[in-house]
Parts: sequence; C-alpha cells; structure tokens
Amino acid sequence: MGLPSGTYRISCLANQKMVGLRFDDLMNTGDPIKQIYASDDIDPTWKFEELGDGRYIIKTSNMGNVLAGERDHALCAFGGGFPVGMGNNGPCEWAVEEADPSGGVYKIHKVDSQEGWMVQGDRQVSIGFPNDTDEEKFMIIPTME
Repeated sequence: MGLPSGTYRISCLANQKMVGLRFDDLMNTGDPIKQIYASDDIDPTWKFEELGDGRYIIKTSNMGNVLAGERDHALCAFGGGFPVGMGNNGPCEWAVEEADPSGGVYKIHKVDSQEGWMVQGDRQVSIGFPNDTDEEKFMIIPTME
C-alpha cells in the first residue's frame, strides 16, 4: 500500500540522519539545482504528490522544487519548474515501496527502473542500483502540516 499525498519527513535507516536540503542551501525561487544530503543540519520536510499507480512526484516543502537524479549521480532538487521526465535528470516520478513488513520503512526508486535513493559516504544521497542495505532504506513519517 502506498502513501497518500501529503507532507512527510524522511530519514535514512542506516545512519538515522534526516534527508533533505542543508539549511544553508535552502532554495530561492529560480535556483537551478541543490544537492540532497542525509545530515543533522537539513530541512527534512517533503511534499509527496501521488499520481496514481504507485507513482509520486516528490518536492521540497518550502519551494516546491522537484527531486530528480540519474544513476551514479547525486539526488538533487531542481528549481525553475522542471517538468516530469527531464531527460538526463529524470524521470521525476518515484515509486515508494515498503521495505519492512512491520511498516514505516521504505525504498524510493525510479518508476521505470529499480535505481533508487541511497546514502553514500555517510551523508550524500545518490541514485544507484539496489543491494538491499540499510543505506537504501528510509523512514517516511507524516507531518502535521
């Protein structure tokens, strides 16, 4: 079962750090690209926009910048209203699947492949192939917003 559209906080299961934009990197309108990190000094709040069929657009909660990435590169938030399917930086549609039968732990990957989010080097969030480690599992917690 998927998550309903709404606002969520995301943290990495491996290092228990929140996932988001660093506070000193918060985007302004028109900012082109900012990298996503797993750290203590970040804004971990995201808007999940359910598209149906287990597909989501995930955006920053403050500016609505779309998350996108490509294999072997960092996960980034893109400004300027980039559309879904942005060529080399897309698609921006993500699948969110439960990774633990007890609930609350998920894997987030591209809709058209199994390439998904993973924390590398203890803080950088990148896109890569799955290998079933805690570095690619995330706790997704609804907020009261």
